[in-house]
Amino acid sequence: MTSLPGLDPSDASALDALGFGIYRTDTEGRCTQVNPAALAMLGFGADELLGQDLHGLIHHSAPDGAPLSRAAGPVATAGRTGRPVRLSNEAVWRRDGGLILAGAMFLVAAHLVPVAVAFAGAAALML
Repeated sequence: MTSLPGLDPSDASALDALGFGIYRTDTEGRCTQVNPAALAMLGFGADELLGQDLHGLIHHSAPDGAPLSRAAGPVATAGRTGRPVRLSNEAVWRRDGGLILAGAMFLVAAHLVPVAVAFAGAAALML
């Protein structure tokens, strides 16, 4: 797991071993940690994601291209409510413009603190 400086990497080896793409955000939606599986699935380098707004990079549009609202999105909802969210067939956009339909996406957060997201691609589509 690649992290911004100052974050506790103690669980990194266990998270790196999972086949799920995992990233964490701060309360502003900026990437603070990302594992190798997420980097491989998304086609980004760690330096391109860490510290960046992930909504704008990977979760900005629905599969049909319609814009997704950050405030109404699942990451914001998990962060706001502190309740886990489980989604299926959620759109995640790759660096090359391809679409990953995440067969399962889990979002976990405590109220008003960073969000951890795990996803597995069911299909990768080029649009």
